[in-house]
Amino acid sequence: MHSSGDPPATSLLQSGSTLVEVLVALSILAIGVAGLTSAQGRSLAMSQLAHEHLRAHSLALSVVELARASPEGSLQGPWLEEWRERASQSLPDGELSLQVRHGGSAGQVVVRWSGALGGSQGPQTQVRDFQRQ
Repeated sequence: MHSSGDPPATSLLQSGSTLVEVLVALSILAIGVAGLTSAQGRSLAMSQLAHEHLRAHSLALSVVELARASPEGSLQGPWLEEWRERASQSLPDGELSLQVRHGGSAGQVVVRWSGALGGSQGPQTQVRDFQRQ
């Protein structure tokens, strides 16, 4: 038996955290931090992809408006080359094409690029049709 002034043996063994408990707690914390970091990375990629879509949409609409406003027969020319250059500079692997139909009275503007962060989202395409009045 023990004297009334001595603490029981089990309370001495139970005081404080064991090394295993600390390691388990740190492992759980590390998994949580890794999950948050991964979610932040995906969020950044989606934000970049949305920005690219907005830029491609803006380029396509600008070319559609220029094509509608241009005189008959002038859908190809230096202005189109300038917009192709803008697409290649503002989007990763950006390409812009103008496809003319119905003798020039209608057409389609197609913007293609590699996708967010160098293509991790796959190839992307923005298509806009137009009719000349």
